[in-house]
Amino acid sequence: MTVAAGSLRSSMIDKIDIAVIVPVFKQPGFLAEALASVIDQKADIGIGIIVVDDGCPFEETRAVALTFAREHPGRVCYIQRANGGLSAARNTGIEWALQAWPTIKAVYLLDADNRLHPKFLARAFSLLRQSPPDVGWIYPDFDMFGVPKNASTRGEYSKFMHLIENNCEAGSLISRDLLAAGIRFDETMREGFEDWDFWLQAIAAGFAGRHLPRAGFQYRKRMESMLAESERKRDGLLAQLRTKPGRIPKPHSLIALAQKEMPAFACYLDAGEEICFTADPLGGVGRQVVTPEQSRRRFIESLDSPAAVYFPPVMCFAAEPAVAMLCEYRLLRNVFWHAQRLLRRMHCVVVSFEEGGAADFSLRADEGVATGAASQSSLLFLQTQIAREAVCDLLPNWLASIAGERPEPFMATIRITLPAGAGVAGLADLPRPIEYLLEEIDTLRVRCQARAGTMPAQWRDDTRTPRDGVRPLETLLQCGPTLPYEKPPGRDIGFILPLSSFGGVERGIRNYASALRKKGWRPHLFLMWDQPAHLTREAIQIFDSVNFLAMAEAEYTHPERHHFGVWTSELGDRPLIRDALGLVAGMDVVLNNHSFAGHALAASLRRLGIKTYVGLHLTERMPSGQPLGNTHIALSYEHAYDGLLVISDQLRQWCIGQAVPDAKIHIVRNAPAYASAPGAALRAIKARRHHEGPLRILFLGRFDRQKGLDRLTEIIRRTRTEAIEWRLIGKSVIEDSSVELASCEVGIEPPAHTSDELDALYAWADVVILTSRFEGVPLTILEAQRMGCVAVSTNVGAVAEIVSHGVDGLLVPADLDEEAIVGLFCDHLYELAFDRTKLRSLGLRAARRASQVSWDKNLTDFISHLDRVCPSALP
Repeated sequence: MTVAAGSLRSSMIDKIDIAVIVPVFKQPGFLAEALASVIDQKADIGIGIIVVDDGCPFEETRAVALTFAREHPGRVCYIQRANGGLSAARNTGIEWALQAWPTIKAVYLLDADNRLHPKFLARAFSLLRQSPPDVGWIYPDFDMFGVPKNASTRGEYSKFMHLIENNCEAGSLISRDLLAAGIRFDETMREGFEDWDFWLQAIAAGFAGRHLPRAGFQYRKRMESMLAESERKRDGLLAQLRTKPGRIPKPHSLIALAQKEMPAFACYLDAGEEICFTADPLGGVGRQVVTPEQSRRRFIESLDSPAAVYFPPVMCFAAEPAVAMLCEYRLLRNVFWHAQRLLRRMHCVVVSFEEGGAADFSLRADEGVATGAASQSSLLFLQTQIAREAVCDLLPNWLASIAGERPEPFMATIRITLPAGAGVAGLADLPRPIEYLLEEIDTLRVRCQARAGTMPAQWRDDTRTPRDGVRPLETLLQCGPTLPYEKPPGRDIGFILPLSSFGGVERGIRNYASALRKKGWRPHLFLMWDQPAHLTREAIQIFDSVNFLAMAEAEYTHPERHHFGVWTSELGDRPLIRDALGLVAGMDVVLNNHSFAGHALAASLRRLGIKTYVGLHLTERMPSGQPLGNTHIALSYEHAYDGLLVISDQLRQWCIGQAVPDAKIHIVRNAPAYASAPGAALRAIKARRHHEGPLRILFLGRFDRQKGLDRLTEIIRRTRTEAIEWRLIGKSVIEDSSVELASCEVGIEPPAHTSDELDALYAWADVVILTSRFEGVPLTILEAQRMGCVAVSTNVGAVAEIVSHGVDGLLVPADLDEEAIVGLFCDHLYELAFDRTKLRSLGLRAARRASQVSWDKNLTDFISHLDRVCPSALP
């Protein structure tokens, strides 16, 4: 390396505030212009220049640089180095400047073919000194000459948009603090985008830029240049850039950044005096409260300059009681998510409410809406771009359509069914948000027309990507809209289920969620199928959010692709997978239970840094008796999961036998699915001591083939005597086999949902019977044991791990022929009917066994594991 012209003259060291670095390679004819524009700066600050000759083969380069160095000793120095590319030349100049002028406060990078307006550096330096400490650089607009163009970079600086495209020229004034943080140009990047990479490093280190309006940066634009060549390689360079470690924030941080800078929703509640710009309808750091006047001003400015001024892409008009009702039932975020998804192709989304049964709970999203539905809705969403077009009178018939005067083909409906008692009927008396919407559009139109004649001419082109945090975020994450949820400190776990009924898997998951909540986790429920959920208000309150993907195709299986004869998900071949991924992307941990959609998502969730687990509960059997089902399906996706949760030693051994590493297996044993009322079990046990009537037998569960209803029917026929009394509680979920019970002449009672209802059933029963052909670890047995009931069951699945035959229950071997199985069940029931001493002895031992079981205890090891692998929310 060669240094010339006394650049270290001590008399000048304290007078240099800005070091201008000028790399040069094969452009000696432009170098003099560039250097002269720096020498001619009108400023009362010291400006030094370092010319870095990057091995230029032209002698003229050296001659020009040395001439300036001799004419301006102490201000201009010339460095000659072996060719290493633009990044290496800039780094050499930066390091030299920091050593030669240790008191400099900023560095400016000027390419040898560009030039500066005489007041540029003084104005940039002044703005840098006035800025907050996190402002690491001042960037200009582009005034291009040669191929003339004036390009704007105006507007508040956005870190998020800088991740999408680079609108900061390397010719920016960079603070010394930024350089002191060790940020330098990547010298391996010699084909372009090295300046963008530099700014991404700065963002990752916590720095931000700030725009200098009317800066006077003059950029030489020619038809062929390094930049033109880089643009030809854009896709490859961009892929290289975004895969470099630390350049793009981790997914959770990326979501948080987009939410903070570009909240997706503008919420207008009850025509109030405040409008809320928010990324999360329940609030968060991205929430901005503005007056109607401020909102309208920003709306119109974004209409004029969408790349410079941000306005949320979704407008929500709502009656506050409707919002409060959705919040109470944990549905508010899911409704906003569906609205965001639908508005990608719809103009408006209407939300309708209806009241169902005691545990009926559903969300359906449909394209199309009845005429006049918007005028009756207490909550509706509008695509901001459509509002802009309406304001500009580009959609003359649109207002009439949305007001209900004619059908509107570009509207959609989100249909909400809430449990009985939710108070849906009261929403009919609320003011209609449609009135506020129409009034707001009319006001915006008047303001826009009044402003049109007074607006200054925009003479700079602005070709930047419009500020819309939603779609760029989807591009970076390769997913659909993310759940509108601003993560507070702490950890979130999502439970994926295909549906929610009163089955054992779903009830177990609610207890997982409850136990994890006690340990500081925030549980969220994700239901993939479009079937209604059966959730009590008590169950809903366990979760921070309840989310319906509400699309039947999410759970479709592939018609041809099988893994060792079992089905695999088709979701990976459908565009819908992007939406499903976005819905779950905000979690720290995801646990999938029996969902094909969950399997298809697992690998993508891990790519986003989310820990993934799958719950295995039982191995089903086909009508032929062949073992097949969810456990086998999960094996096809095992590589995509961080761990497998099993409920029994039997399932653990099965997994090991299927080549699952033992270290990935976590045993979480079942416990009673609900919390019994205090003292209920003791009262039931005492009451049975004095019962001398018929033996009371209870079947409680799903009327599906799995439960062996043909066996149960025959057993009831053979035991219909005065010594035995039967009750059948439940309904079908997967397939209706209840017709087999019709001939038994025992009335079928509807499912019980609440803890009091279930306590009453178990307190009534002496025996709980399971005639199943396959099971996992039945929750019904555990609940019955707690109340002192005797379980009489086929010995299937892991039932023998919770019932000891002849000690605290009775088991019927599952490998006998059907006649023998039915006969043995009948023998056991008659024995208990006539031997009350044995009945009470078995019941007491069952109660003692159940008293040692709890979800909190059974989940201890797994929660400790989660604390190790996910100690805190991701940064």
